[in-house]
Amino acid sequence: MHNHYDARAVMIKKISIVLLLPIIVFAMIVAYFLIGSIDDKIFDDQGLYAAFEDVDEEDNGFLHIAYTQEKKFKVYDSRSDATFVNHFLEGTEWDQAKVDQILKESEVYLQDVVTALEEPYFRLPDLVDFYDVPNYIPLLDLGRLLLLKSLDSFTKRDLEIAVEYLGYALAFSQAIQSESDHSLISYMIGQSLQGQVIGLLSRIVAVEAALAIEHDDYN
Repeated sequence: MHNHYDARAVMIKKISIVLLLPIIVFAMIVAYFLIGSIDDKIFDDQGLYAAFEDVDEEDNGFLHIAYTQEKKFKVYDSRSDATFVNHFLEGTEWDQAKVDQILKESEVYLQDVVTALEEPYFRLPDLVDFYDVPNYIPLLDLGRLLLLKSLDSFTKRDLEIAVEYLGYALAFSQAIQSESDHSLISYMIGQSLQGQVIGLLSRIVAVEAALAIEHDDYN
């Protein structure tokens, strides 16, 4: 009986360690992408519109993906591809050939988002009137592409790239969420994408935990 409880305690300890390590890694990712905001200047965010300092065009990361606001622009050739991506991220289906096709066709977009995140600012176009809001659909599509790249890399056991693109997705969600002139809408869109980042992280942690336990049992 004593040996039974000892074995159970060891197993619980292993599971706890396996679950804790990815969370620590994720916390480091969050810190890496967000800690820079500590030194940012304080701005007056009272009222309907926040008072932000002007941003030089060359410092605005959004300009690298400004083409997303063109009327005829679409990340995917058809919305069915967007549906596939959502299914892939939710874990309801997986088609490696389809994933490879989507990522290959979207390679330029992924690189443009990464380049945009390297700039010091991310500002969407200024509002002309109340109804003149940015088109957030392609921005969400780009964020989900980052997550798909992460998930695909994880599936192929390229953990370094998987973590890197998970971090990009988190940074992109933060860039949208904290964007200036469309505070409420941008915040909601950013939160939605951030929820998917956390959801994917949870899946990755669960899979890694299961693989680690299976490995220990095998040995």
